[in-house]
Amino acid sequence: MDLELSIIVISLLFFILSGAGADMDVGVYNVKEYGAPGDGQTDSTKAFEAAWCAACAVEGTATIVIPEGAYLLGPIIFKGPCKGKMVMQLKGQLLASTHLEAYTQNWIDFQYINGLVISGGGIFNGQGASAWPHNQCPKTRICKLLPVVFILALSSLL
Repeated sequence: MDLELSIIVISLLFFILSGAGADMDVGVYNVKEYGAPGDGQTDSTKAFEAAWCAACAVEGTATIVIPEGAYLLGPIIFKGPCKGKMVMQLKGQLLASTHLEAYTQNWIDFQYINGLVISGGGIFNGQGASAWPHNQCPKTRICKLLPVVFILALSSLL
């Protein structure tokens, strides 16, 4: 009986250590390591795109870390489907670019992502006060809509 118990325990340990779980964490992708300075003035869009592409390409759970700081972002699409679950850990502040001509539609757009988790207590700052004076829609029927801050298109949050 002791031999059977030992075999079961060893088998369980092997199973756990082998990473057989589907939700195994596979990596942390810090946007600073991809070139985002977090100074609130330098455009970090390309760094965020690179971190997303790297994380989206791996199986398991990938975490994109946005540490404390202010990250200026132009319009960006975080597009799936990804090979694993995606976690975006936002500790800092994301600042929308105030250059309205750069936008065709939205500011931050998550598309085709299943199992997205956004955590961390950070801030999505669309800097609306700088855009509101340009909103002509209440005055005229023919107008350009201001960008939407945050869109989840064909995605699911956990």
